[in-house]
Amino acid sequence: MDLKRRLLFDFLKYEKFDIIFLQESLIATVEDCVKWNKESRLKGRLIIGGDFNCMLDLDKDKYGGNPVSGDTGALHLKKLIQRLDFVDIWRKQHPTDRQFTWQTKRGSIKCRLDRFYFSSSLVRDHDVETDIMIYPYSDHDLVRILLTVDKASSNVGPGVWKLNVSLLKVQEVREQIASFGDNWKDRKRDFDNVAEWWDSGKLRFKRLSP
Repeated sequence: MDLKRRLLFDFLKYEKFDIIFLQESLIATVEDCVKWNKESRLKGRLIIGGDFNCMLDLDKDKYGGNPVSGDTGALHLKKLIQRLDFVDIWRKQHPTDRQFTWQTKRGSIKCRLDRFYFSSSLVRDHDVETDIMIYPYSDHDLVRILLTVDKASSNVGPGVWKLNVSLLKVQEVREQIASFGDNWKDRKRDFDNVAEWWDSGKLRFKRLSP
């Protein structure tokens, strides 16, 4: 599993949240999509956006070039969308429009590669506005999303976690913590740097201490 993705999934398993916004830059091939589908363990309402490098509807989302090229991985992406109950928010709001987010230098080929997928319940409960805007500093255009969330109902999370030090008086808890520490030291080589190892370790340590 990708390290950053693993850290994210581990963190979200033990934190309360209302909405997750995930920029996913590692879904570029069929294999990547299959891997993401297997690895994702997220529960709750999600927003996932990025350059998906494939299109689910070539008639609407592509102009020029080979008319049957560009949907590699679409079947697996559709399965992921169905499993997580996702909605292509721009397409939902622009069902017949033909706008694109990427094009060749001469504009002979254009595709809508950059998309945002929302949990369907999120679309039902909140006002969302979407449009595609020209961005002159890249070969990809800008997808603008405006999500209105009622502050009164938003979940700001559980706050700062602090170890209940009174638990350290319990012999069993002390033994669990000591055992975890010894084992976790040997996991440093599984991470790119000490900071990532430490952050992941804190999440696991939190599970040991209610």
